[in-house]
Amino acid sequence: MAKMGDKTVSFVQKALEYAKSNPTMVPNYLDIAEAERDLKLSLDLQTIHNLAGTITLSIEDAMMICGSEAYNVALLIYKAVQGAAKGNVPGSQAILDELKQRFPGRGGKGRSGPKD
Repeated sequence: MAKMGDKTVSFVQKALEYAKSNPTMVPNYLDIAEAERDLKLSLDLQTIHNLAGTITLSIEDAMMICGSEAYNVALLIYKAVQGAAKGNVPGSQAILDELKQRFPGRGGKGRSGPKD
């Protein structure tokens, strides 16, 4: 399948213009009106694609910000629980142990959790 890119759009546009202004040079089995509709749809879809890309980037940025804020709060909670465990607050050690297990790549064998 031939692929039309940014550099070939002007080629396609000019070829279709010449085909309309010089119909005797165009084989009768080619449907120029259909090709023009295809070109228009392709350009319209490219516009939608570009907008969707912008929206996707905005969504990704928002996800990163929200995730970062939630993660920072979780780290503060962890530090508070860690302090409570050091002060022997009932139940805090069990919470600390579970949070250590859930901290990606940090919990488990010989590690004490995030940023210890």
